[in-house]
Amino acid sequence: MTNKKWHVLIVEDNPGDRRLIEVYLQVTSLHKYALTFAENMQQTLSVLETQEFNLIILDLTLPDSQGIETLFHVRSLHPEVPIIILSGIGDEELSINAIQSGAQDFIVKEHLDEHSLSRSIQYALERHRLLQELKKAHEWEEHLAFHDPLTDLPNRFLMMDRLNSTLKLAKRNKSRFSILFIDLDNFKNINDSFGHTIGDELLKNVANRLKNAVRESDTVARISGDEFMILLQDVSDEQGIDAVAGKILFELAKKLLIGKLEISISASIGFSIYPENGNDINTLIQRADCALYVAKDRGKNTFQKYEDMFEKDIFISKMGKNLLVNAIENKEFLVYFQPQISVKNRDIVGAEALVRWNHAMYGLLLPHSFIPHAENNAVQHLIDDYVFTIVCQEMQSWHEGNFPPMNISINLSAGQLMKKNLVEEVNHKVRQFGIEPSQLVFEITESNALSNLEMTIENLIGLQHLGFQIAIDDFGKGYSSLSYLNRLPLDILKIDRSLIREVGQNARGTIILSSVISMARKLHLAVVAEGVENGEQFDFIANEACDLAQGFYFWRPMPAREFATLVFSSPEARVAC
Repeated sequence: MTNKKWHVLIVEDNPGDRRLIEVYLQVTSLHKYALTFAENMQQTLSVLETQEFNLIILDLTLPDSQGIETLFHVRSLHPEVPIIILSGIGDEELSINAIQSGAQDFIVKEHLDEHSLSRSIQYALERHRLLQELKKAHEWEEHLAFHDPLTDLPNRFLMMDRLNSTLKLAKRNKSRFSILFIDLDNFKNINDSFGHTIGDELLKNVANRLKNAVRESDTVARISGDEFMILLQDVSDEQGIDAVAGKILFELAKKLLIGKLEISISASIGFSIYPENGNDINTLIQRADCALYVAKDRGKNTFQKYEDMFEKDIFISKMGKNLLVNAIENKEFLVYFQPQISVKNRDIVGAEALVRWNHAMYGLLLPHSFIPHAENNAVQHLIDDYVFTIVCQEMQSWHEGNFPPMNISINLSAGQLMKKNLVEEVNHKVRQFGIEPSQLVFEITESNALSNLEMTIENLIGLQHLGFQIAIDDFGKGYSSLSYLNRLPLDILKIDRSLIREVGQNARGTIILSSVISMARKLHLAVVAEGVENGEQFDFIANEACDLAQGFYFWRPMPAREFATLVFSSPEARVAC
């Protein structure tokens, strides 16, 4: 017999049966019992409302309750307490129904004795224990399905459920909420230096600090590895979110003591706000993650709200080879033409061909956003070949339309200048489209020429011999070594916009510009001023006898069709303002 006293409720309206049960329980050596009696359902419910029991022995036939409904009444108040059914009727269907409805055992009264009751109690308690363990295991399994096993925080699934519920509520109440993404800075270094055990302890500590930094109504979840997400409910303004983000960074910056180790940690935070940054959860999550990327890129240990320009910036920074190759294959690159005018009479006499990327999501991207990635991924030559083909096609169509001759300038990249067969390729292309070499100007920059100076010189001489003109571009930008003007076979010098901007702004810069133009004249080079943006700049280069000019003061770069309409429609249209 155990020392523990079991509290048993006996629900029986027959005094003889009550006394019999009491005697059987007293003689059994299984447990010590404290007995409470009830004669009807009203008494039973009254007792159950005020007392706790380890076991209930229940007669299904009471003055105020009959059959299986009696069991339902009792279980409604104490569903966790094991119940043994006593019945004067040996009905198999009733016994099965009772067991299925939650009873642990069913005894027919005519078979009741101390041994059967003792076995029934033992069986009922054991079955109840097993069911409780099963229930706890199921509850724990369910808990693990929605919680992170390391930190016990909600996981992604539970967070998504709460986000969707919050979104519905916010739409109904016209309220706002915010999603924060938190990523620990350089967490991999901690794992590598101290091991995963220390890393796990740190993550548990971080989880506690995050929970302490927000309200009970907010949700902190661990999404993966060292990445956490916070749902801030009912935010009134951005300043409030900034305050929470600042508090999180402050709390995480406090040194952690794990064993004998003192560890410092920082984090980066990105957040989005409903409805300003999106009307659905996926968009809000994506944009919070986007803001997190920007926060990390800007130096870490900081927080950043999502801004519309971020996605484009991230797209550009992550640009890879496959993306660029696909863009070429899908003909997403366009050629724009910026008119070049004669300084003497302001007639349009040529244009520079400039590449643009017409991206489906981010619109028209300028060369500085994708050319460096094209060079790093060794696909610049593919873009160059594509642009050169488009230029030749346009020039062919202009020629077939009996338009007057127009010189077109096109840039040669470092990769093209190092091609051993560049001259042959260019010659084949212009012959294919029937282009006069004298109408094409190939522009090179000093930096591109320096990649392989001897090969560059050889290719440029070959192009000149075929009748193409060669221009040095961006002169005045960077080093602009004068020795290369002597070594490179050149026809044209293009002055960079940085020197043109000096006009009226900087006396020394203006003198340098004047000297460059004079020097080019003495070297018998035609001079093109690029980046002309106002009348003062144009008047200056006109007085200095520049040959050609281009810039926003006249026209911005435009699509081929618009350029053709502008230039070839009438003589008046060809005169710059």
